[in-house]
Amino acid sequence: MATCLALVGMPDGFRFYDLRHTGQTPATRSGATLKGTMVRAGQSSEDAALICRHSDLDRQQEVASGLDQLVRAAR
Repeated sequence: MATCLALVGMPDGFRFYDLRHTGQTPATRSGATLKGTMVRAGQSSEDAALICRHSDLDRQQEVASGLDQLVRAAR
């Protein structure tokens, strides 16, 4: 398998399973629900789906900005 990975320029240790993480994070950022990401990835467990969803710095900044807007609007 390592030879096949090297042929397409993938690093040693790469697992195709890791692509779930790559796909679930942008799906979540686009507004997909937990159930929606579970269906897309073929997962039957919410725990498994949550493991594959990540929150990057850009998303955290968006959340902080949204909270700031809510607070300012409430004042």
